[in-house]
Amino acid sequence: MDAATAGIVGSISGAIIGALIAWLAAVFVLRKQERYKAGAEFVCAFIELQRLLKIRHPNHSSEYRSTYSLLEDNYVNLFRAVLRYKQSLSVSNSEKLEEKWNEICTFNKDHQMPTFKEYEVKDSNHESEMKVRDKALSRIQNLLDMAKVK
Repeated sequence: MDAATAGIVGSISGAIIGALIAWLAAVFVLRKQERYKAGAEFVCAFIELQRLLKIRHPNHSSEYRSTYSLLEDNYVNLFRAVLRYKQSLSVSNSEKLEEKWNEICTFNKDHQMPTFKEYEVKDSNHESEMKVRDKALSRIQNLLDMAKVK
């Protein structure tokens, strides 16, 4: 092989290796962007629920409702957000997300539906309702901390 042929082969192999490195970097960046976007959408799904849970007294807003009814009414949208976000996570992080989600709502296997009995307050006890509300807000924040969207 003469010098000219070696130079051409070297140039072609360098171009191929450079293109492969550029392609791998582009794939990495795109996956990272998709994960970030999925995390942002996940957090957005919970924003309205958090806002409603932060209403501390029925006299503060006409939107005040019990924690139990807020969680029950928003379950479908929140569950969809959890499912969409889980697709962007690794298996181990997906399992952690599932654990945190199960802290918020438990699943009644007999009736194949979620249950929020832990958040149900009897006799309109405002202090108990605030404790339950704080517990729900804390658990939601723990779940959202997994998204790490800044």
